[in-house]
Amino acid sequence: MLFFVVPVFLALWLFIHLNNRAGRLTETLRVWPNQIAVERHELNGEIKRWQTNPYWMRMNILPEGGPVDNYLTLKGADREIELGAFLSPDERIALHNDISAAIRDLGQHYA
Repeated sequence: MLFFVVPVFLALWLFIHLNNRAGRLTETLRVWPNQIAVERHELNGEIKRWQTNPYWMRMNILPEGGPVDNYLTLKGADREIELGAFLSPDERIALHNDISAAIRDLGQHYA
């Protein structure tokens, strides 16, 4: 019986470990009137940062044909970044709408 139980517990431990590791991948998006900034914490500990002025930023969502469905990118400061790669296609659409609303609200608030 031990022959069957040990592999099950080892597999369970492995999946819990992988799930915890995947949870360390984060992206933080901050929006100010004069700047939008993204900070991405990779699984290997590397931190990637990107920023631009919201006025010059362009957001693009590709429903099909990208690496994933509803591929979301932000472009500005001569660089284009992918946003929300770990999200589902529906969550990327919601994120696109939330970012658009935040930037639109900034424009109305400071106009």
